[in-house]
Amino acid sequence: GRLDGAAPLLGDGYRVEARLVLASRRGVVVVPSGALVSENQAWSVFRVAAGRAARRALRVGARGGDRAEVLDGVVAGDTVVVFPPDKLTDGALVRRVHP
Repeated sequence: GRLDGAAPLLGDGYRVEARLVLASRRGVVVVPSGALVSENQAWSVFRVAAGRAARRALRVGARGGDRAEVLDGVVAGDTVVVFPPDKLTDGALVRRVHP
């Protein structure tokens, strides 16, 4: 049905799928949100280099869903620890595990 002056209404059984794009940028570095570590209102990640974890401070930009934009702190191609355990320390030995 339609009310006078209103947009047409959808009937029963209709489904609408929508995707909102809040920001779109080329050449940005993103990390999985699960790699972010929050401490004292600052963000960091554990970057992996030569088999060791190295904590790196980050400047985080847009965040959404399972990813976060990194403005400074890591570069494209860096490997980071996702869901780091609370006991992980700077310089700890780590190894890559494939699910």
